[in-house]
Amino acid sequence: MTNLIKRALTGAVYVALIVCSLLFGGDWGFPLLSCLFAAGALIEFYRMGEPQGSRPSILSLDIAAGVLLTASPLAIAFHPNGIIYVLALICVAIVARCVAQLYSTEDNAFTRLSISMAGIVYISLPLAIAAGMSIWLSPMVVLALFVMLWLNDTGAYLVGSRIGKRRLMERISPKKSWEGFFGGLFFTAAGAAAMTPWIMGAYTPSSIAACALIGLIISVAATWGDLVESMLKRSRGVKDAGHILPGHGGVLDRIDSLLIASPVMALLQILLMAR
Repeated sequence: MTNLIKRALTGAVYVALIVCSLLFGGDWGFPLLSCLFAAGALIEFYRMGEPQGSRPSILSLDIAAGVLLTASPLAIAFHPNGIIYVLALICVAIVARCVAQLYSTEDNAFTRLSISMAGIVYISLPLAIAAGMSIWLSPMVVLALFVMLWLNDTGAYLVGSRIGKRRLMERISPKKSWEGFFGGLFFTAAGAAAMTPWIMGAYTPSSIAACALIGLIISVAATWGDLVESMLKRSRGVKDAGHILPGHGGVLDRIDSLLIASPVMALLQILLMAR
């Protein structure tokens, strides 16, 4: 099986999981999928951050805290005091992680603890925000976000592979071009305008213009997300964060754009509601 076919099949399964979890999973579907994404991405992040490996017990505490944070919207949505229980569990996991470091004989405690906390903030918090939007706003808002991310990737690839000449940020991602960046901007803005009912709940000239602007902002955020992960990988001398997804690398490689775009989308929704 060629790499192109593997990539296409893996991509189709990835898209199907997201679409089905949002359209048919109720309030539980996408948050649970987000927890799965969090677990996979955290494992890859910690392995990449500490290539010499870390103790399984410590790694488990890191992942547990991250997954609990990602699952927090579920607890908040289905129990009046859910946030208290989740925050308590997260605090216990983080404290246990710090105490566990006391019993490690390695000298780089500051680096290891910093990597642990960075993974939770960088991966789990944005996924928790996305899961929360699917519950408190609408699954269609989150689906529109994913479609914008996919359109941005598609537009950047189609335009960049054909006419891309000027490098966007060569020291981090040699293949990305300004032409591809603007191609992604156009595709994402056009797609966001077409998805106005999903994002705004109304289809008027002003809402179409607002959604096109949202598309432009999300395109920039998605590009930053991709570049941030590329920067992390380059600093560790690795090509892919993982190998669990044939043709795509790891989970972190697939959700890198989402990690920056999700908080931005939530902020935009807050601004829209405050109008």
